[in-house]
Parts: sequence; C-alpha cells; structure tokens
Amino acid sequence: MIKSKLKLSLLKLIYKNVKENPSSVCLEKGPKKITYKNFWDSALNYSNYLLKNCKKKPPIVCIYEEKDFFDYIAIIGTLISGGYFIPINRATPLEKVFKIIKYSNANFFSANNIDNKFLKQNNVNLINEKKIIFFDNNDIKIKNSKLAYILFTSGTTGNPKGVMIKKENLDHYVSWLVKKIKINKSTNCSQIPSIGFDLSVADIYLSLCSGSKLIIPEKIDNIFPAKMIYKKQINHIVCTPSLIDYINSSNQLKKKYFQKVKSIFFCGEPLYEYQIKSILKINNNIKIINAYGPTETTCSMTYSSINKSNYKSLSDSTMTIGKPIPRMGIMFINSDFKKNKKEGEILISGPQLSIGYLKQKKETNKRFITFNKKKYFRTGDLGFKKNGNYYFRNRIDSQIKIKGYRVELNEINYHLRYYGFINAHTIFFKNKIISFVKIKKYNKINLKKFLKKKLEFYKIPSEIIFLKKFPLNKNGKIDNNSLKLYI
Repeated sequence: MIKSKLKLSLLKLIYKNVKENPSSVCLEKGPKKITYKNFWDSALNYSNYLLKNCKKKPPIVCIYEEKDFFDYIAIIGTLISGGYFIPINRATPLEKVFKIIKYSNANFFSANNIDNKFLKQNNVNLINEKKIIFFDNNDIKIKNSKLAYILFTSGTTGNPKGVMIKKENLDHYVSWLVKKIKINKSTNCSQIPSIGFDLSVADIYLSLCSGSKLIIPEKIDNIFPAKMIYKKQINHIVCTPSLIDYINSSNQLKKKYFQKVKSIFFCGEPLYEYQIKSILKINNNIKIINAYGPTETTCSMTYSSINKSNYKSLSDSTMTIGKPIPRMGIMFINSDFKKNKKEGEILISGPQLSIGYLKQKKETNKRFITFNKKKYFRTGDLGFKKNGNYYFRNRIDSQIKIKGYRVELNEINYHLRYYGFINAHTIFFKNKIISFVKIKKYNKINLKKFLKKKLEFYKIPSEIIFLKKFPLNKNGKIDNNSLKLYI
C-alpha cells in the first residue's frame, strides 16, 4: 500500500531511510528530536487526514511556517497525499496571507499556533498536530496533482506572484542533489533558510533523502548562528553568502565554530572572493559549493566546486556559478534578442523549468519563451562565460538612470570592494546613489580620488554610510528597505 502511494522518487528515498534506519534522528531542534520512523508515521497520518477531508480535488495546503517539526511533516504529508503545498514565511503580513489563500484556492491551512477565526472566513480547513494523531484512512483515493508546490514571490503590482513547481521539476533536482552532494546518516545538516524561500529545498530534501539529521535553529540561533553550528556539530551548511558576512561582523567566524564543517552550499546571491578567503582562513578543508538558479528553475541549476587550490582562478569580480547540472542549459541573448556565445541575458532551459505563474498568463508568456523550438526562462540576469565557466554579472533591473545616464549599481560595489572595504552595497533612493560599506578606517580624500579615477562623475555615490553589519531580510539577503532607515 505504501509503495503505491509514493509517486515521487524523493518520497521513495525518504521511505528507504525509514525502513533501513527507523530509529535514526530525522529532525532536531534544541533538545527535541524525532526519528525517521515517527516522522514518517506522522506524515502518513497527515496525508490521510487530507485525503479524508479534501472533497474530490487534490489537497492544496498553505503551510504557515513555525520552524518546528510540524512544518516538515506537513510538506512530506502533502506530497504523499498527491496534493501540493504553499509555504508561507511567518513574517508575511496577514493581509498578504489572506490574498495567497484566496488566490490559490487553498482548501487547507497548516499551523499549530494560529487564530482560526480568519480561516473560517476564507472557508479553509485548519490542520494541526492534534487533528492528525492516529488518523488512518488508507483506502481513500484522489487524483494526484502535477504540482509539488507554489512559491509566492513579490509581484511588481503588489499582488503576490505564485511560481508553480511541478513534481517532476522537484524530482529531477533532488535526484541530482543527492547524487552530487554526498552526505549520509552520520551528517548533521543545517536548515537555516525559511521554508518560504526556495533555497530551503536544497537542505530539507537533501537531508531527508540522504538519511541525515536536519538541524532546525531555535530563535537564539538566528542571532548566533555560528554557536549553533558548533553546538550541533553541523557538517553541511546551506545558506546565502550574506550569512557569512553576518557571522563575521558578529565576531563569530572562528575556527572553533567551524571545525566540524565539511561543506557549505551557497545560493541566492553573488559569492565573492573575500568571503571564500574568510572561510578558508578558519578551515581550509571546507568544500565550498556555489550554485545559481531563480525560483522558476527549482532552487538551483548550476554547480561549482571551490576550494583552497582553485578559488583565485575562479574569481572574476564574483565567484563563478560553474556549469549547468545535467540536462539543464544556459543560453545568452543580447538586447536585440540575438544569441550570444560569450555574454548577455541568461536564459535557462531544461526539466526543472516551472510551468509558469499561477493565474498570470501574460507574465508567464513574457518570461517563459520558445526560442528555436525550445522552452526557456528569461531570468533578467546578465552573465558571461569565461574558461568554460559561467558567471553572474548583475540584474538587468539593477541598472538605474540618473542625470540622463544609465548606471549599474554593482559596478560601484565592485570598486568600493576593490578599494578595500569588507563589503559594499549600493541603492538608488530619492534620486540619489547611496552606498553602504562595512566599517573600516579610511581617508576621505584618498577615497574620493580613487572613485574619480575609476568611475564617471555621475556614478560616484552622493553619500557613503558605514555600518557594523548589513541588515538581512527573511530570506537571508541584504535588506534594502532596512538600509533606507540609515539614510
């Protein structure tokens, strides 16, 4: 019966770990632990509850993040049921949560700590731990959905934009991930990204499908992540590069904390050489993986292995994103939509491509295009190829116009870093270019002379603001809105 339910190969991998190592710890948070057997039984109960209560159509489950075991039980339970889920970051405003529920036609809302009043208004069935205990209903059958999850990102109109990821997209990615990032039941894997951020796909499924232990941070661990890495003896970390800057600025990037770390998987932002140096300085045996991929291509679709021997040769303003993983492809086009072998806007093809945006046909047709009879996703990212490796250059929309001139903000960041600042981030606010840099002693006159040599007059920042640490948003990226509070 169980095998007939497991349509996804990733579910079969998890079930294999359940059968082979039932008493191994699957999830851990603080002093709490749950074994693979107990986790799987809870996911089955969750699945059965959904099937019993979903009226004919596949379960569509909004999972309201709590950073606890129930989040992951809900994810796997929904997939076992044949339905699909919508992960929602706990920091999401309730008004936006309402929009997502209505927009997605969700029939379940998964959370332990939530006021049920607003759910009843939206005709949504609340599912929590109390409801799934010993719930058994194995005979109910429902038509499986093609989707695995919908991840909502910010839309340009203010309305949420739902990226639809199919089960075959997810299966392809997880299958590659497990084969390439070889961890096992003795590995402790961090789960730092929010489940509402697609980077979480790279640690949740890798760990569960490899039989590893997934470590969920407590609240205090978000303030002192390096202490958690040390205390929980984490071997494999999945995060954005900004987390390393945060740890460094908090004076936690020390050998003591990273002595058990064997590998770090970076994605979500450009990775810089200075970040690699800071890691290798405390542990030069760490294997660094740099990946790239928009949400629309199922977490990541390139891979680069970086170590103490090759990192300098793989740096060109940013670290290489490497090469596409098997069956995925990259193509460049220039501004007049002609193919370019060396540089241009990054277009992505392959089995991990989303089918588009929920109920947004116009936007889907704009971003998902057919070129020479092949489907591609237009990323809006500019990149280039050098010595067989691909590099991210910047976002097309990070270009601004000031005094009639087009300015690329990342060019300013590059020169500020070259000058010697630990990190730099530039925004365009109230018609002014404002740069933020990590605190470092400097000579204002020398800095001004340097920038005049490197940049045209209209590119020179109106103001340079010095910070001890850069604020991060819920996805672990530099938070532009919070930076504006310093101006």
